[in-house]
Amino acid sequence: MAITGSYLKGRALDWWYSIQEEVKSFQQFEDLFKKKFMKVIYEKAWRELKAVQQQEGEDVEGISNRLRQLFRDAGVTDGGTKKAIFVASVLPSIGYEMEKVLATRKKITFEDLVDEAAEHKALVLKYDKKKEVVIYNNNGA
Repeated sequence: MAITGSYLKGRALDWWYSIQEEVKSFQQFEDLFKKKFMKVIYEKAWRELKAVQQQEGEDVEGISNRLRQLFRDAGVTDGGTKKAIFVASVLPSIGYEMEKVLATRKKITFEDLVDEAAEHKALVLKYDKKKEVVIYNNNGA
């Protein structure tokens, strides 16, 4: 337990100094640490989950990776909750299409929904580029 303080900083280190004489095992330390600090991490993650939005230029993997980290921090394990938050977080054009996927494929997993969204975005980019080429060719002729 002597080196525990060397891994902590800020509030956690101050807290450790105030209780170190009473802690007899690493398991006891871990339980006390979680009780003291995990609530803060959990609440912060939930606040972020409620507000997180895919940014223009951010790909589907980017937003899904941010969400996965927040799901871990917030303790979200339910697939339905993950899917609902994902659909609400992606760009509206993707969210709309993923709502249709959810309506037709009730048993789809969160990971499969992310894959569907990435495929949808790739197709949109592919055909938007073709559309731009057609418009350019029509205007340039």
